[in-house]
Amino acid sequence: MHSKDTDMDTFGPMERLLAECACRDLVMRSALHTDAQDHAAYASLYAPQGTLVRPGAQPVVGRQAIVETYRSRPAS
Repeated sequence: MHSKDTDMDTFGPMERLLAECACRDLVMRSALHTDAQDHAAYASLYAPQGTLVRPGAQPVVGRQAIVETYRSRPAS
């Protein structure tokens, strides 16, 4: 379902394509850093006071808190 009142409708075709590519790139970098257990690189994808929200867990605010949270996770 696509509404005429969405923010994406204000983009032209090129801007929309660039936004979609940036989103895909962010998801891929997030997965790569997480898989490599490079917690600092993963946290760097967030704004300095960005919030990580995970299902069933309390929100984690700030890059350093994100790093500490991932470092404290048990190894799989």
